[in-house]
Amino acid sequence: MGHLFFFCSLFCFGFLSQSISSSSVHHLCSPTEASALLQFKQPFEISSTSHCDTSHPKTVSWNDKKIPTEISCLSNLVSRDLSISYINGLQLDQRTFETVLQNLTNLKVVSLFGVNISSPIPMNLSFSLRNVDLKVTNLQGVLTKSFFLLPNLERLYLSNNYLLKGVLPKLHPSNTLLELDISYTGISGEVPDSIGTLSSLNRFFIGLFPSPILSLKQLDYLDLTRNSLFGPLPINISMLQKLTELDLSYNSLNGTMPSEVFSLPLLSSLSLRHNRFNGPFPQSLVNITSLVNLELS
Repeated sequence: MGHLFFFCSLFCFGFLSQSISSSSVHHLCSPTEASALLQFKQPFEISSTSHCDTSHPKTVSWNDKKIPTEISCLSNLVSRDLSISYINGLQLDQRTFETVLQNLTNLKVVSLFGVNISSPIPMNLSFSLRNVDLKVTNLQGVLTKSFFLLPNLERLYLSNNYLLKGVLPKLHPSNTLLELDISYTGISGEVPDSIGTLSSLNRFFIGLFPSPILSLKQLDYLDLTRNSLFGPLPINISMLQKLTELDLSYNSLNGTMPSEVFSLPLLSSLSLRHNRFNGPFPQSLVNITSLVNLELS
């Protein structure tokens, strides 16, 4: 977060200082934005020492643990990271959350991982959004189509929001999603067949084992851990020829160890532990030269 303020401040005040010597310079920061930066700076306490990287001072506290509403005035921001990896225990009120996702039309990247939002996902989101990380934010209400209507969205992470309900909406084939994570949420119901038409999707985390996943030929990472899956593993999982990592651990899958899994040519990591497979190991196991990590306990 210290990085964000430093660069925004440097950018704004650099141009403000140039205006002293040249009245013809166009100010890229409006007076409102400059004021918002000053207001935004007040709640920070910056540590002048860091045992890792002294060139980037670290934010060590934020008064009252609340993100100030002035953050929504920074209309030229393209990326915003307030995730827990920088500051712990932050809160964001519903009005500011809505403004960030709706009104900042230049914003492309939003990371609020670990920030306590405790409100629903707003409607009518900014079309500029590309990457949105809302993991562990205590989202509430129902998952709507708002995110899935964004023309440029590539990555959406909503995991570990147990109060977020609803079903995955029908997705248009032109959807630009590359990665989607709705694991460990209250989202339930059948996954729409339309997800199999998303040719760009290569990473999918979900709480079910829907057959449409097997149509995602570009998928290279599939994590279905702890989802109460049961029965045999589908034979046609071998259709996912680009899979490099597959984690099916902590389920109730049964039957013989699926030889189809061991025919995936690029598989480097496979976890089938804590299931109910029986029978001998398939001989095809010895043919996977790419396999680096194997968990079968």
